[in-house]
Amino acid sequence: MRIDNLVRIVEGELQSSPLIDAFEAIHFECQKINRGDLFIAYEASEEAIVTAIERGAYAILTTDSFSSNDTEIAWIKVASITHAIIQILRFTCTQKSLNFVLTSTVQGAFLLALQNEKKIKKLPIKFIELAKELIKAKPNSLFCLHDEILAFQLSPSTQRIEKPYHIHTLSKGLFISTLSNETHFFHEIKIPSLFASDFLGVIEYLEAQHITYSLDSFSSIAHFYPQFITSHLRKKEFGMGEKVLIFETDSALIELEIAYLAERTKRDETLICIPKEIALPCVYSFKTVHFSSAFELETLCHTPFKYALILGDRELFDDFLTRDFSTQPSLF
Repeated sequence: MRIDNLVRIVEGELQSSPLIDAFEAIHFECQKINRGDLFIAYEASEEAIVTAIERGAYAILTTDSFSSNDTEIAWIKVASITHAIIQILRFTCTQKSLNFVLTSTVQGAFLLALQNEKKIKKLPIKFIELAKELIKAKPNSLFCLHDEILAFQLSPSTQRIEKPYHIHTLSKGLFISTLSNETHFFHEIKIPSLFASDFLGVIEYLEAQHITYSLDSFSSIAHFYPQFITSHLRKKEFGMGEKVLIFETDSALIELEIAYLAERTKRDETLICIPKEIALPCVYSFKTVHFSSAFELETLCHTPFKYALILGDRELFDDFLTRDFSTQPSLF
């Protein structure tokens, strides 16, 4: 890209008089700079800028005033690095014809799990990681993201997955539902009725985009994920255990799921397990267990319950859910 074009795009000020007029690649880490690149000093130190220059950067984008001895460097000062990056990404999205679909957390999970061709990719949550992904993206790529403000900053034509109306649901327990509306019917799939409208909204979007999907290999998504277990907290197949640990990774969904449990379970058979640093305003009179680490929940083997909703990543609990017993059988 030409230096003068970049200055115009980011609404910056060129504070030096460089001999070069263009740069090659864009990097946010000084150690990845090659000769001819642009270094964007996002939360970078003065030492990082020096390293980028030493590695051959042709241009520096920063909020600092020009302070280098190398007058051949294109030193571009901006008022806001974040705003400048968004402007670069917006330009990139237009040039590459990148497309976006705005989803809720649950819709995004369904979208990634159902599609056969994997045409839609999920963008990282961290801003810089997201920026890297878009900068290296192939033309005409399609991404989903959850940040509404950022989505429309990147592309005013961002699409949104809408929840359909007039849905009929019939629950078979907490984790299996029969869903239907005017155009679709799904019999006893592994989806809680809590997520019925999100699921059908994703199905309708995929069909509208002519993206093939399949339910043959579809399993539960990471949200409200049921792990059936024995009374000794050992894993069992879906529907086969005496108890269920229900995992949720998104704290924004936990209150909605507690309300769902309150409507469908008994107070004395349900536990809510929350990390100690998180406070919930309401737990619907359910017993609450606070924990600092996954292994602290091994005490649940001594606690009477049928359902335990756990705020945490289920992969962190695999070690004790699959651990072999160390005690030896006794004759007495």
